[in-house]
Amino acid sequence: MTDANGTESEMAKGSSSKPRRKRSENLDLERMRRLYHAMLRCSRATRNSTARMRLGTEVPALLDLRGGDLLVTSEITPAIQLLAGGRQPLHVRLTPTSASSLPVQLGVASGIAFRARAERSKALVTVFANAADRASWRESLRVAAEHKLPALFFLFSSAGVEQLVADAQAAGVASMMVDASDSVAVYRICQEAQVRARMGDGPAFIAAYAPRSSARTNPLQTLAAFLREHKYPVDEWETGSSRRSVSRRRPARGRAATTLPFHVITIQR
Repeated sequence: MTDANGTESEMAKGSSSKPRRKRSENLDLERMRRLYHAMLRCSRATRNSTARMRLGTEVPALLDLRGGDLLVTSEITPAIQLLAGGRQPLHVRLTPTSASSLPVQLGVASGIAFRARAERSKALVTVFANAADRASWRESLRVAAEHKLPALFFLFSSAGVEQLVADAQAAGVASMMVDASDSVAVYRICQEAQVRARMGDGPAFIAAYAPRSSARTNPLQTLAAFLREHKYPVDEWETGSSRRSVSRRRPARGRAATTLPFHVITIQR
């Protein structure tokens, strides 16, 4: 990933979506356990094939968001609902963001990010979009870079993202392409991009491309294979997750209200 000064950050080293062979500091046991549990839970709740493939990006992008952070999206998927604190997943049919709604979505996200920056709250704004309208993206990325807004922009697309990545880099926004189904690659990117944004170093643009249907992989299976190859105790985690799933289905009594992990704004037209 290239930063605003044109230098290569740790995110960019080996920037293909293939995972590295050895563990790095942001792939420790606890982080990988949390990622696997979240992927397993969201995969079980997701029926739509396109939404399931996007889990490789949605889950790692949202996993470490905090109270006060905000997601601006055009649709609520089961993964978004579960990770935002919901208990009953929705089953949705994903529809493309219209070109007319994209400027509104990006404008709302930028406005919230401006306020977060002014208040020095270290809150982060994340955007999930699937419309590649170049004019809208160029202007929003230019503004975000100029003011170093605490924002992460995710574009889900199957084609035509190369030019937008080039536009983002030209605007001074750290940017790269990644396989939307590769949760390990996305998690590595998000670990660094979120820290940079919170510290005032500016936004990031991540183009999560979706392989053609014939080449699509299951994000959960891909993650499990990576973890087993690197000797993580996947089978033990899966057993523990199944026990917790049974426990969650039991009626809870006297449970105190908890703070939601992050807030969600949905913009549709």
